[in-house]
Amino acid sequence: MSNTNNHDTSFGLISRCAARITDMATQIQRSHTMGVPHGEHDEPWTLGFHQIVDRIYMPVIPAGYARKVAAVFKECDHIMNNRQPPEGVDETDWLIVGEYTASGSQAICEYLHVQQPGNPTGIEIETTVPGVFPYAEVAPLVSVQGVARLLRAAQAVQQGCDRMLGVRPSEEDIEIIRMIAAGVKLIEVAGCFGYSERSLQRHLKQLWAGLGVDGFREVLVLGGRQGWL
Repeated sequence: MSNTNNHDTSFGLISRCAARITDMATQIQRSHTMGVPHGEHDEPWTLGFHQIVDRIYMPVIPAGYARKVAAVFKECDHIMNNRQPPEGVDETDWLIVGEYTASGSQAICEYLHVQQPGNPTGIEIETTVPGVFPYAEVAPLVSVQGVARLLRAAQAVQQGCDRMLGVRPSEEDIEIIRMIAAGVKLIEVAGCFGYSERSLQRHLKQLWAGLGVDGFREVLVLGGRQGWL
């Protein structure tokens, strides 16, 4: 594998982990705005915070899934410890995300009573937190300032890594995405660009993989963040 591919893979992994943190922090903020009380944890990226959260979260997810998350988080922390932040990313933001992934991995391993989370090779995690995550129970643990700081750090790191990757679809693919977002039926979009409905579905699946996203919702978020939507 070339150094360029290693470079892209590394920043892609960090971007996905940061996106996952962004999603969690955003949902906690939303819980606060909907009336869920906030708490006292001003640094929701530390080991102590993760240990508390895992006692709430871990009973509702499969152990195999948790080990997968722990493996990816540990690899992300390893990469971040051996790289400088991309240009434009504050070192403190970089350190916060790195500590979040390191602490998250360690807390999962402690909960599962395992020494190591496993080999992360070939493993990918979603850039959104599973819907079973108990936000209503976790949000009261975190201060408004703490979740805002975590969100700011995760967004900065994700955006910096995405800039390094130069992630951007072709103009045709952007137009396809815009049409689908506008509510045009997939079979009609396919006809406009010379696809069958099934072949367009295959093309979009490949496009999502290339962009490092799991579905259409994440594409819209990525496009809005990077300015091509």
